[in-house]
Amino acid sequence: GEELLPFQLLARTNQPDMSCAAFWNEAAGSFSFGRSSAECVNIAEVPGILLHEVGHMADSLLGGTASDGASGEAQADLFAYLQLGDMCIGRGLRPGIPCHGCDALCTGVRDLERFTAGGASPLARPGTLEAADGLACDRLGCPYPGGGTFRGPLGFQAHCESQIASSAILDLAARLSALRGEPAGRQALEDLWFTSLPALGEAYRLISPDQLCSAADEAVDGCGASNWYTVLLAADDDDGDLSNGTPNGCLIWQAFNDHGIACGASPACFCRGGGSVADAGPDVTICRGEEAVLGAYGGDARSFRWQPGDQRTPQILVSPDQTTEYTLTVQSSCGETHDTVVATVVDCAGFQEDFESDGHGWTTSGLWHRVDATPCVAPPAASGSGAMYYGSEAACGVETGRRGLGDLVSPPIAVGEGQQVLSFDYFLGPAPKTTLGQVEVAVRVADGEWVPRWAMKLRDLEAAGWQASPSIFLGFENAPPDASFQLRFRFETFSLAAQSELYRGWLIDNVQVQPGLPPETSGGPTVSLVEAPAGPLSKCECVRCWFQAEDSEGRDLSDLLTWSSDLDGAVGTGSPSALILSPGDHVLTGTVVDYAGRSAALSIALGIIDDSVDCGLDSWPPAEPELYCGDDDDA
Repeated sequence: GEELLPFQLLARTNQPDMSCAAFWNEAAGSFSFGRSSAECVNIAEVPGILLHEVGHMADSLLGGTASDGASGEAQADLFAYLQLGDMCIGRGLRPGIPCHGCDALCTGVRDLERFTAGGASPLARPGTLEAADGLACDRLGCPYPGGGTFRGPLGFQAHCESQIASSAILDLAARLSALRGEPAGRQALEDLWFTSLPALGEAYRLISPDQLCSAADEAVDGCGASNWYTVLLAADDDDGDLSNGTPNGCLIWQAFNDHGIACGASPACFCRGGGSVADAGPDVTICRGEEAVLGAYGGDARSFRWQPGDQRTPQILVSPDQTTEYTLTVQSSCGETHDTVVATVVDCAGFQEDFESDGHGWTTSGLWHRVDATPCVAPPAASGSGAMYYGSEAACGVETGRRGLGDLVSPPIAVGEGQQVLSFDYFLGPAPKTTLGQVEVAVRVADGEWVPRWAMKLRDLEAAGWQASPSIFLGFENAPPDASFQLRFRFETFSLAAQSELYRGWLIDNVQVQPGLPPETSGGPTVSLVEAPAGPLSKCECVRCWFQAEDSEGRDLSDLLTWSSDLDGAVGTGSPSALILSPGDHVLTGTVVDYAGRSAALSIALGIIDDSVDCGLDSWPPAEPELYCGDDDDA
């Protein structure tokens, strides 16, 4: 409208004397954007950068006055975030190259989420500005040259120091969303922010000038009249009396206090909806060396802290050496809530039998018996020389003149803590495809019914020889730890003809029962193929792949999937996706990591043909594959 823009707005793009840079010139009322280069794309085409500069314009026309540059940079970053919802500012500026201190997928200029309460790096606050695993602002020098507009209140480079203020606002956004849900939480933040904008000055102040460039947390606060905390608290007030609290006062204080730029003690707060409550999940018992997931899915809330370990995600993966109590702290709408969970660690020795000697409590029927260095197979055992054999050593076969049936039953084995997985080595066959018979492994708890866990038809055997069994989940979910179970190995043929056809019989060795989980319920994520090109493709064709990724509770993780090629390295993110691959034979892999840090991957092979064409572009590959490939629905 006329009040906002009382002048003609000018934008200069493809500026030849600048690359990877853009700026707003308030005096001239114009934007300038650098040209594309080997390092950066055309900067005017990056939405996050464009909106960042528009944020500078909005600040100059509507915002308050701040003598430092960091506050202005934070305001501009937040303007871009509020428009796009992306905490990676300027994503895509440097394709394939993450910014300093950023997540691997943030290819812009700043990763605001990284330094929030839910981020992977130390919280952005005065005392962590020089942290090597954090912002490391000292790498740019301090005091940063150029005066106030080029640096923050603490003396560091403006863009770097700005992330203290911007991450505090993002943590406020998370708390509002956790309390009110979406879109109400997002709307509450926007109302607060744009109401406050005209009065905002420096985001915080240095109260000990002698600590410039080395300010400890206690040397900084947000108590100034135009500091952001003070202004937002006043904007949140609904009755003109700050002493009786404001609707979101404690949330504002918690967010700013986490980043070291609040003022005084927490004000009163109206507890609408109760806020997030800490939920560490039920106590767990694990075998030594096992892993367990603690906590519950946290939705959009990010104010979590676990001790020991100082992890900041709703769920964590732990593998303690000894029984450990974990405490989860959640910043809720009206202060902190806590919950504890105990991970009890037990020694699960499991069960092992190599049949190198007699007398271990196994019972047999039919032709089952222990053999030592039997001449019927070579080698006589999977390891050592002892094994259990269903067959006759005299004939090296199973001919009995009647229906063949025999059981090998283990001694009682303690159920113990956790689930149990069986594995063993076996020699079987060979048998003709006409053979009618099978081998089976079953389990029973105490004197209960036998429950089959694995079976194979004799005619399905592909080749004779010693083989390792699959991992066979036994399943004792409802059995008490002091219960016992037994294993049964059964060999059975259903006709006399089958007996005469068989050669050697069945040998068992190296029976092991160890703690573990079945693959289908291991708790990790899964990746499955929905659609992929058959190939080979021309180098000019977009490789359209669709993998479905889910966590153990069925939540869709496809947007978190990353693509890599054994020839080209990282090539894209998200699924479905359109990718550009170089000529050659590729193994294309889609990988996903779930909320607890567990990963899964799926790979396909795909050939790309070099057909020596320019693909209609001046250079190849395209700088922006997404624009080149477009959507499947594009005309």
